[in-house]
Amino acid sequence: MRRAIWIGASLVAAMGGLTAVLSIAYVHAMRSPVPTPTPDRLIAEGGPSELESRLPDLPPPPGLEDPEDRLMPPVPVDEMDAFTLGIPPESHAYASIAPDSGLRVAIVCETRFRERIPEWAEVARHRVLLAADILWDQVQVDLVPVGEPVAWDPSVPCETLEDVLEALGPDVPDILAKTGARLAICLASVREPDPDGFCGLSRPFTTHCVALDAGPLVTTDEVMAVTIAHEVSHCFGAFHVADRSSIMAPRVTGPLPRKVDEANRTVWELTRGVNLEDPDATLAESRLIRLGRLAERNLAPGERTPAADQLAARAYRALRARRFTEGERLCRLALDFDPDLHGTRANLAYALHAQGRDPAARAELARALQSQPDLWEYESVQNTARALGVEPDGHLTWIPTGGGGGVAVQAPPAGLMLLGPEGEPT
Repeated sequence: MRRAIWIGASLVAAMGGLTAVLSIAYVHAMRSPVPTPTPDRLIAEGGPSELESRLPDLPPPPGLEDPEDRLMPPVPVDEMDAFTLGIPPESHAYASIAPDSGLRVAIVCETRFRERIPEWAEVARHRVLLAADILWDQVQVDLVPVGEPVAWDPSVPCETLEDVLEALGPDVPDILAKTGARLAICLASVREPDPDGFCGLSRPFTTHCVALDAGPLVTTDEVMAVTIAHEVSHCFGAFHVADRSSIMAPRVTGPLPRKVDEANRTVWELTRGVNLEDPDATLAESRLIRLGRLAERNLAPGERTPAADQLAARAYRALRARRFTEGERLCRLALDFDPDLHGTRANLAYALHAQGRDPAARAELARALQSQPDLWEYESVQNTARALGVEPDGHLTWIPTGGGGGVAVQAPPAGLMLLGPEGEPT
């Protein structure tokens, strides 16, 4: 279950001319749509009272000594600790975009990119500066390359662009520390074209992105510039919109876009003060909620807001730290924006169980398993399910009574008792 941003570019020969086709999409894990229960809306919009927020969490019931045994980590599994891995603590004190020096970026050139383009350093810098022109003109963010482009060789074989993104992640802290940059932009090539047409990948609120050079017949300097501007924008929380004249459009045909739509201009205003190395400490929850509401009104069809994933990640970390009421609240907020986060719904069941609210926990876990049966493959879900008496299909539960017997009950089908909002993006 991985998320990726892809930009596929191809040239189509027709009538002696070439028509550029740029295709952009934000791909989430495969999920089945599930409505959001009314209580989710109430808690998400109103939240706990000030008094309730100051109350200590109740101790968990017996058997919950290790939260890690019951939680579904956000995907990728190691992403949650990667934000601060190897980053000096003092670097968390200031925003990634400095008011006086802009966004300092390290240009990273992967092995095959260097093999494909003899003048790789000059070409890479030129393409990043073209992207910088777009972002400065549209959102007054200045991409400032620091030092010379870095020659980077992946430590593991990379056949796809997603392989490159995964291989780059562990090396980013060292690259940033050595260059003094705040964001790494990697230009790469791969041996075979990705079947999905990936030529740009990134994750929201992380410190690196990758853009693909697929050869001179496909990748021009202008295509690469739009790709880089698109991916850097995603790093700061931008989302896909239906406006085809925006660089954040999911699919653009014809002239390459060079503008940022109004919704994503607002995203940049909300997130330009974030430190990508420590987004939890520098991006207020209230701003995440504003980002989510903004995306609900402006997302392209079939897309979802990165705000939901960030809230889900914060919920996971809260539950790992045994802050159960906070974890519950954040799970509900994330599910309010994206009811298809079924792993987060399983975590909500754990949070409720930890607070002794087993009937509600049972209903949430059953709903998660009904919507995404393969959650049962995770040992953490099995642990919670056994404690609650929920069977793999999510329909029939066997509730332990403590005396060796049990009571079989029918869990509510996913759609009968739910009064979720209409028009939720899918």
